[in-house]
Amino acid sequence: MIKQGLNVRLLSAGPFVTMVDRFAFAPVLIPIAIDFHAPLGAVAIGATAYYLAYGLAQPLWGFASDRFGRIRVMRLSLAATAAGCALSALAPNLGLLIAARIVDGAAVCAI
Repeated sequence: MIKQGLNVRLLSAGPFVTMVDRFAFAPVLIPIAIDFHAPLGAVAIGATAYYLAYGLAQPLWGFASDRFGRIRVMRLSLAATAAGCALSALAPNLGLLIAARIVDGAAVCAI
């Protein structure tokens, strides 16, 4: 029963996490550009890379979900999303931020 409750909580967190993750980046583009002393266009690549990874990884996650089970894939995806978000928040430079956004986009699309 405890395991089922954990699964329900993880599944319930999924839609919230994906919505926040998709729309939280755009409002902070200018502060990120200022913080990294980078052009706004370069910072916007982080958003573009996220959405590109989000779209390209969906078929791969669909195949993995069919092969390994939906719950297992969602757990892995939530863990990878958490890692990508943490890495994005702690990125010391723009290159690492963009790489973290790619990881995050590829992971969050499975939710």
